[in-house]
Amino acid sequence: MYSTSTLLQGMDGTAFEKFCDPVLRKLVPELANYIPTGINDGGKTIKSLVDGFCFVGKNHMATVHITTTGIKDLATKWLYDGDAPSMTKGDLIKGIGQAKEIHKASPDFKFSIYLVHNCRVDDRLHLKVKQYNTESFINVIILEQRDFVPFLDHDPEGQYLRQKFLGINADRLSSSLLKDILLINIERYGRENYLSEASLANVPRQERVKEQLTASAKTINLLTGESGFGKSAFCYMILRSVLREGRVAYRVDPSIIEKAVSLEDAISQQILVDRATTYLHENDIRTLFKNSLIVVDDINKYPSCVAILDKLISWNNRRVEGNIVILCPVWPRNLESIQNKEKKKDYYSVISLERFSFNDCKLIIEQRTNKDIPVITEQEKHSLIFGTGFDPLLLDLSLQLMISTKGFSERLSEKAIENYYTDIVHRIHDLHQIPVYLINRALASFGREMLRQRKLNPHLDDMESWLGSESKEYKILLQIAEQHKLFSFDETGSCFFRHERIRDFLLAKAAEVLFGNVVDNQDVLGEPFFAEIIGAAIANLNIPKETIVWLINANPLSIFISLKYLSDDTSKFQREITLEVIEEWSASISQNFIPKSVTDSISNSLMGFDVKEIARVTNGFPRSPELHLARFRNGEWVQGLHFFFQVLDIFIQKSLRIGGTQYLHMLRQNT
Repeated sequence: MYSTSTLLQGMDGTAFEKFCDPVLRKLVPELANYIPTGINDGGKTIKSLVDGFCFVGKNHMATVHITTTGIKDLATKWLYDGDAPSMTKGDLIKGIGQAKEIHKASPDFKFSIYLVHNCRVDDRLHLKVKQYNTESFINVIILEQRDFVPFLDHDPEGQYLRQKFLGINADRLSSSLLKDILLINIERYGRENYLSEASLANVPRQERVKEQLTASAKTINLLTGESGFGKSAFCYMILRSVLREGRVAYRVDPSIIEKAVSLEDAISQQILVDRATTYLHENDIRTLFKNSLIVVDDINKYPSCVAILDKLISWNNRRVEGNIVILCPVWPRNLESIQNKEKKKDYYSVISLERFSFNDCKLIIEQRTNKDIPVITEQEKHSLIFGTGFDPLLLDLSLQLMISTKGFSERLSEKAIENYYTDIVHRIHDLHQIPVYLINRALASFGREMLRQRKLNPHLDDMESWLGSESKEYKILLQIAEQHKLFSFDETGSCFFRHERIRDFLLAKAAEVLFGNVVDNQDVLGEPFFAEIIGAAIANLNIPKETIVWLINANPLSIFISLKYLSDDTSKFQREITLEVIEEWSASISQNFIPKSVTDSISNSLMGFDVKEIARVTNGFPRSPELHLARFRNGEWVQGLHFFFQVLDIFIQKSLRIGGTQYLHMLRQNT
């Protein structure tokens, strides 16, 4: 590797001027406000009497003359005072002349003239320059290689600038290097949680939480809320907000808290993760992290969650100016598990984050629509909000998909979840070098057993019992759980999915496998409780008509629900076969004595999605309020009147049966 002095010596004039711009500000206090003349569009130095200047005080001006002229010609470059037409006056001569002119008009003015060079300047030239200036109001300073090298090699700020301009890695932590590390840190946090600056939206609920954090008198602040409430999204938003204010905001991984002996130690360890070559002085954290915000996320999915939480609480401090403030998202059940919670309650502040409301989600969609999403209708907004279950992450994933596909589609949220699931599988493949096929097979095995055993919230012991602790699938699933992105196990061994929609997607993929042997899996496929999952699975398969006929008799609700998923152009053929089977089944409802509870259940499900063939698929259904609402929701507005009249008819019948006045009195009391 070349030395700092060698690399400095090899710089051309333009590169050296760019280098001097930030370096002079940091190296020379007098030049803290230095303004360079600049570089033109062609990348060359703009010609001027000086290369830069600044005002040190009211009556003190500093001028800077930068050159990379060879040592042999340097004395001429600085000191030539002749009249040869082919030569220009030396930099020092011009500088002194300019200073004398200004001083003549303003006798209180004094001047600093800096002569800057990228090589070592001969001591004799140093002396000659000093002797040339005889004016008491002018101070001449030479800055050369011997001034730059110690600063670049040993000062934290200098090491950062050395890395930036000379390509030599910076080691000591400086405020400039820290800014780079903070950006690396928050970008990684965003990638891990599928968040970006573009996905941020201002929701009043989040602003209230931010105000609570600002007003908190404690250094340890626990942000409570269940999974899917948007805790990580809020933390990412507030980290970005604090960084924009020019303060330090940093995310520390819980695994580091687990090993650290103090908060300063945890921050130091995280810095080494983000930039391994950084050297930290013992006072760096205390000095550079004043009034900073530290986010510790996500402790909830670590087996030792409660122990990590206890350690964080033990680092509490009275909040005063300069203190580091910690924000840690935590599930309420984990907070309740803290030992001696009552004794420790004064050590931390609890800030509650409620689930996003319908209006919050609508506001997010509208804010994003204003930026980069095509305009969508009110009905499409409703569909998107309910389809993502008010989860900020799933809503954002759907909006991102909407941007890339340039519009809304009925199955937008399902496709967003599928993209998320697929991306996580490939991340696990990249991390552990496990073939994607084996990862998908392990997940399918897990989902298949959850369906067969009717356990949608399994324990780690269940997974071991189903698959065997030595099986390849079991070991892969443990590696997947370590990532906390699809599911994880807490310290008691209970399984928690990132979102129930992700769990249902996994189960639908497993159900697809079960269709490979319908006879052996009749008990699962015929289970009405799994109708939504089986309906989703059908959409990804080419199922023969005889299987659909068997299934509509065994589990009719699943076949009707499959229409929600058979909505793409690629599934037209399968949808038409399914419609034919449904139409035949619907026409024979009365002679087959299908219970009204079954048709009412189907009608209820048809209220939740678009079915343009609603009249065709419900042709043989008995008249009911649920049926009228399902048809009304799907565009048959006359059915709304039928619903009203049928409800009115029920009211009249009950009035006649128990007496109108008494019935009305009862209604008023209940209301």
